[in-house]
Amino acid sequence: MNRLQLLVATSAFAVLLSCAALQPTSRLIGESAVDRALHEFGANHASCQLWTNWQKICSRTGPGGSTRCNTDPSKPVEPSAPFCVRDSQSGYGVQLADTSERDRFCAARKTVESESDPGQHTNVCSSYDPERPFNGRRLAALLHPDCAEWRDYQSYSLVCTSKGDAKAGIPTCEQLAAQQYEHPRQLVCSRWIGRASCHPYPVMARPRTPGDLIIGSDGNKIPAHGLLCEQTPN
Repeated sequence: MNRLQLLVATSAFAVLLSCAALQPTSRLIGESAVDRALHEFGANHASCQLWTNWQKICSRTGPGGSTRCNTDPSKPVEPSAPFCVRDSQSGYGVQLADTSERDRFCAARKTVESESDPGQHTNVCSSYDPERPFNGRRLAALLHPDCAEWRDYQSYSLVCTSKGDAKAGIPTCEQLAAQQYEHPRQLVCSRWIGRASCHPYPVMARPRTPGDLIIGSDGNKIPAHGLLCEQTPN
């Protein structure tokens, strides 16, 4: 190989190395941009207490009312634009100008009359895919350090605790989450050990009674589930 050939070969190798180095960097930039959009959405929508991009779900349940996000490890999907799931003013009924992201996993629709404009009708999602991300039944997507117990919302039977009880056959919640455990019905936090100012939801400290309105009999009527503060913490 003469000097010119060696120079060409060396230059080509350098280009290949630079391209290889750039590829993972560009992916990291894309990922951080997604997370940044999610956090910016929360910052720009102060009344929204639970929001998601279907890849992560976020709430103001972190220390001092900071943002805390969960993933649903067994249901990884491409992220959407962030949208609000539950608002402190309008609850789960929050409606956006563009509901395409919110209704990404919509399974059934119905026509309802507008409350603000009687006589006008809107086609809305009435039920979501039971196997969608954040369906309220997969423990890993719900787990929170300030919830010490998780129970079946209907029977109130204990599913797991933060410390577990080997003698009673009760596993730790971390063990179950690591196994990607999915409960047959909605899960509800039954013991909140975090700050009192959060007013967490949904938390059920006693068995349900007929008048209770916790999650409802059909957890598929709302797009996504997660622990949240009912109002902005002080």
